Amino acid sequence: MRNESNKVLQKTITLQLIIIFSCIKGFAQNAPITEAQMLYMNDYQFGVNANTHGLGGVNFRYGWHKTGLKNNIIETELAIIQHPKEVKRDGYNNNPSQYKFGKLNNVFFWRIGYENISNITERSYKNALGLNFIYAGGINVAFLKPYYLDVIQLDKYRNANVITSKFVTDSTNIYNIYGSSSFVQGLGETSIKLGAYGRLAMAVEWGQYPDEYKTIEVGLVADGFGEGVPILSGYTADKYFAGFYLAFNWGWKN
Repeated sequence: MRNESNKVLQKTITLQLIIIFSCIKGFAQNAPITEAQMLYMNDYQFGVNANTHGLGGVNFRYGWHKTGLKNNIIETELAIIQHPKEVKRDGYNNNPSQYKFGKLNNVFFWRIGYENISNITERSYKNALGLNFIYAGGINVAFLKPYYLDVIQLDKYRNANVITSKFVTDSTNIYNIYGSSSFVQGLGETSIKLGAYGRLAMAVEWGQYPDEYKTIEVGLVADGFGEGVPILSGYTADKYFAGFYLAFNWGWKN
């Protein structure tokens, strides 16, 4: 009786070993060949972007790993904001210096916030692709620098002189505008408005080495302020801005 029980037990163990071995063998055949990986603690990233708000912007991000698949990141970004109705014109007598008729302020958004990156697919070996989901939010400081024009003005002797002037709806004559003034004109009159922003994005990551990478990022960013941000004469000073952006980033880990 005992011998029969031992035979049954031996057969059961043998069958289990065969099943386990088969599973291990199958997994080994299907699993991707990866390289030995290090646990990186810090992440640094620089980027440039184009957006539907205007010309684009630049950003810097510093991050640290929360888990193996999630990163916590502090980000800062400077973006140029334009009104969708801005149009460049040539100055008086086809002067090559162009200007924007009706523009009130050069506007820049300085976003400072917290970002979280979740790895949807991990880039576990070189030359592989990774897919990341990104969400971020924080404060936004809007800088409003008055926009100045070079305007031709006649003195009492009918001599033409070029002076700098802000755009004034009632008195600015398009035929007297010579062009836009230097950017530094009015820099000391810059004012600020405080607000907040939020961002959602997807990013494709790749690189030849695990500790160096590049990403293409596409997403939606929204900004809100307690007061309107005047950009162009004749249009409402908007409190809310929303648009898409496309970014290219370079990064490394250590």
